[in-house]
Amino acid sequence: ALAPLPAARAAALGWTGRPVVGGFLDALGPVDLRPLRISPAEAAALDPQLRLLLPTVWQCLEQAGHTPRSLTEDGGRVGVFVASMWDDHLAAAGDAWERGEPVEVVDGRASVPHRLSHAFGWQGPSLAVDTSCSSSLTALHLAVESLRAGECDSAVVAGVNLVAHRRHLGLLDGLGLLSAAPDGLPRGAYDEVAPGWCPGEAVGAVLLRRAGAAARDGDRVHGVLETSWSAHAGGGGRFGAPGPAPLVSSLNRMLSAAGLDPAGVSYVESAAAGAGLADAAEIAAFTEVLAGGGRPVPMGTLKPNIGHAEAAAGMAQLMKVLLQLRHGRIAPTLLSDRPNPLVDWANRTVVVPREALDWAPSGEPRRAIVNAVGSGGSYGHLVVRDAGGTR
Repeated sequence: ALAPLPAARAAALGWTGRPVVGGFLDALGPVDLRPLRISPAEAAALDPQLRLLLPTVWQCLEQAGHTPRSLTEDGGRVGVFVASMWDDHLAAAGDAWERGEPVEVVDGRASVPHRLSHAFGWQGPSLAVDTSCSSSLTALHLAVESLRAGECDSAVVAGVNLVAHRRHLGLLDGLGLLSAAPDGLPRGAYDEVAPGWCPGEAVGAVLLRRAGAAARDGDRVHGVLETSWSAHAGGGGRFGAPGPAPLVSSLNRMLSAAGLDPAGVSYVESAAAGAGLADAAEIAAFTEVLAGGGRPVPMGTLKPNIGHAEAAAGMAQLMKVLLQLRHGRIAPTLLSDRPNPLVDWANRTVVVPREALDWAPSGEPRRAIVNAVGSGGSYGHLVVRDAGGTR
C-alpha cells in the first residue's frame, strides 16, 4: 500500500526534500547469499537491487519446479534479461569516495544480469535493459525473440526498482514527475489534482519457456505470451509527450503481425503513470484500437496500489494479469474522484472498473494486453492469455 517514505529510510538516504508518498519495500539490507557462494562481506557491497533479485530468481525457479541445473540439462542455455534504470548504487559509492572512504566493489547495471548468470551457471544472453518505464516489457520482448531465434532454451526475465539514493527522488521531483497532492495523500488513477506519480519499489521475475518444453516437463503454466512488441513514438509532438496516434500504430502493428483480432482482447492493463497528457493519450489510443469489439473492455492499473515501479512497472503489471487469469476475476482500480478532464469518459469502449468483475471466457481465451510507456516515448506491449485457451 502507498504510504509516506519512512523516516528511517529518509534519514538513510539523506533526503531532506518535501514529503514523498510511495510504495516502499520494508527491507533493503543484507541478505544471506551464502547458498549462492557469495560471502556476507561481498553481499553487503552489492547493489541492493541485486541482493533482492538473487533470492527472488531462486524463488521463481522453485515455484516453477526447476533448479538452475534442471534448465541446463542436455546443453540447455538460459538467458537473463533484467530491466532496471537507476544507478543509485553508483551514486552512493560516489558519495563514499568523496568522503574519503574506500570503494571496494562498484557494479554498474550490466553486472546485475551478469551476476545472476554467474550465480546460477547460465550461459545464454545476459542483458541489462533500460528503456525507462517500459524496460520490463522491452526485456520480455527481447527474451521472447531470443527464445524464438534459438539463442536460449529458457529465459529468466526480471524487473527491479529501488530508491537507494536521494538523487533518485530529487531528479523525479525536479522534473515535476512526483505526485504533488496538496494534502500529501495518495490519489487514485487519472487524477486531475495531483499529476505525476508516487514512486514504487518492486522486484519480480518470471521464467519463460517454449510451450513444448513446458508441456514435456510438466511445468505449471500461469499464462501464454502470444506476442510482444517494442517501439518508439518517433518525432511527432513534444519530446516525452506523444499523442495517441503513434501508440495506435504500434498496437495495431503488434496485433496484425501476430494475427490477433482486437475483438479478442477482454482486458487491458494500462501504463497510467500519472502524467495527464500521457494517460489521456493512452486511453484514447485503446479506445480507437478496440472500438470494433462491440463490448466495453475493462482497463485497469495497479499503480494506485503500489506506486509507479518505473523499470519494474511492466513486470508488476504482468503479474497482476497472471493473478487475474488464475482467479478468473478482474480487480478494481482505485479511480480518483476528480478524474482527468482530458479523458473522454463518456466513451464506453474502455471502462475503468471500480468493483471486481468476473473474467469469464466468452468462447475466446481470456486475453489481455499489457502496455507500458516510457518517459522518452518508448513503448512496450505484450498479449498474454490464459494457459487453457487455444488459438
